[in-house]
Amino acid sequence: MKEYKLILHIGMHKTGSSSIQQSLAKNFSNPTDKIVYFNFNGIINHSCIVYPLFLDNPYQYKDFILLNFSPTEKELYLNNLKRIFMQTIAYYKRPISIISGEDISLLSIRGLQRLKEVLLQHFEKIIVVGYVREPVSYISSIFQEYIRGMGYKEFNLEKCYPFYRERFEKFDKVFGKENVYLYKFDSKKDIVIDFCQKFSIPFSTKNSLRVNESFSKEAVQIMFIYNRTLPDLVLPIKIGEKLINFLCGWISSKNAIKKTLAIRSIIENIGSSKFKIHKNLIQKIIEKYIDDIKWIEERIGETLLNEATNFQEDLIKSEEDLLNLSSETLEEFKNRIFEIFGKSNNERIANILKLFYQIIK
Repeated sequence: MKEYKLILHIGMHKTGSSSIQQSLAKNFSNPTDKIVYFNFNGIINHSCIVYPLFLDNPYQYKDFILLNFSPTEKELYLNNLKRIFMQTIAYYKRPISIISGEDISLLSIRGLQRLKEVLLQHFEKIIVVGYVREPVSYISSIFQEYIRGMGYKEFNLEKCYPFYRERFEKFDKVFGKENVYLYKFDSKKDIVIDFCQKFSIPFSTKNSLRVNESFSKEAVQIMFIYNRTLPDLVLPIKIGEKLINFLCGWISSKNAIKKTLAIRSIIENIGSSKFKIHKNLIQKIIEKYIDDIKWIEERIGETLLNEATNFQEDLIKSEEDLLNLSSETLEEFKNRIFEIFGKSNNERIANILKLFYQIIK
């Protein structure tokens, strides 16, 4: 009788999860006899299906807030997700099956217990895998992700702290510490190959996709300024039991995410400076949460705080640095709009530019 094993990859965020997801989906979403990377009707970042289904209150899923879903739309959406999730696992499971979603690390212990109950109906063994990023670069990286992805408009870096114990300890409690494998993230390694080698997944280096989702410093500046022109929206996000309210600039509508992606497409190639926040700006946060950092260091058996941070002049050292766009960046932004829309569409271009010149003043 075959034994079915599930590898549950939980991120964390900003540790190359997109590279793992896209690489494995490309090679294993059409199952072999032994391996499958689940493709849930086109969803390959499984955050988008596991996270909303196993939230304590699925109707408070953040995308429902961002997209202004009605109660009826929420119910239909969740019922459809549940059907896809259950049918896909039942039909396509293999001796080695893989689910990957960094938002799974945000679920509460109750949500994980419900997830485990469902998975044990199909799998004899569940292995949980997570990569742990050190706090300085994590805060810098996730801060820009929040700016780009959900309209974050505060210069509040503490809200970007990873809260390691709240994020990871619950997996030890629910799945058993002996089944939870946590590793220090190393940006110099090929994360896809590292993941596959650790769990005996046959995979060639030539098939590894490295997905770089970062923006330049200049592009992040433009997006941050743009967010501040939009109405306030408080977006509540929980990491386990810890609730954090993010102040975002957002107009909730069905096409809100499409609009954000359109803005991102305009600015994604602007600028050349790497976005990094100066370590000194994060130091007080590190000191405040030092016990939490020591907990995760002991859990993974490695030190996180010996990472060197370069002290270049163009690092973000204050909110003013983030708001201070150079004339060269503005010119590049204007030229990028002309390139996309053409100079004949002057009124539309002028309205877009006006937003930025107003906020800069």
